[in-house]
Amino acid sequence: ASVKISVDSGALTTATTSDSFANWTFDTSALSDDSHIILANVTDNLGHFATSSVTITVDTTNPSVTLDSQTDGSTITSNHFTISGTASDTNLDHVTVTIDGGTPIATTLSANSWSVDSGTLSDGSHSILATAYDTAGNSASTSAIHVTVNTAASISLDRSSGSIGDTVGVTGT
Repeated sequence: ASVKISVDSGALTTATTSDSFANWTFDTSALSDDSHIILANVTDNLGHFATSSVTITVDTTNPSVTLDSQTDGSTITSNHFTISGTASDTNLDHVTVTIDGGTPIATTLSANSWSVDSGTLSDGSHSILATAYDTAGNSASTSAIHVTVNTAASISLDRSSGSIGDTVGVTGT
């Protein structure tokens, strides 16, 4: 049996067959990122002929992803907040967020924007990392950012001017 293949209506070339059943392989590494039609023609030893085609998508490009809602080194005064950002890829599939190296959390993805609830975090330092995946299995991650959750109440007295007995401004959280 022999197998001839054509890519994107190109010339037929002989495929490498691996056994007497005409199982064959085709190396897609030379194909560009895009959709391609692969046509296979097989002829057995008695001259019987069959043809079949399949459309494949070659995607070797990693998606891009940003984490926009918090900045590295920031302090957050709530232990429950929204983490969000953007991601893009022709074949974008999903985005996950990992907090403190834990289990990845699925995000809500709408167009190229994603978001997820942080869950309840304890006071202290936390690392946040976002990873985008495309349908071909390519992925890319942000650099981890570090935020400090500080929910403790604070009071600040403004006594920059005035005399004893004057009213003093007090602010707090």
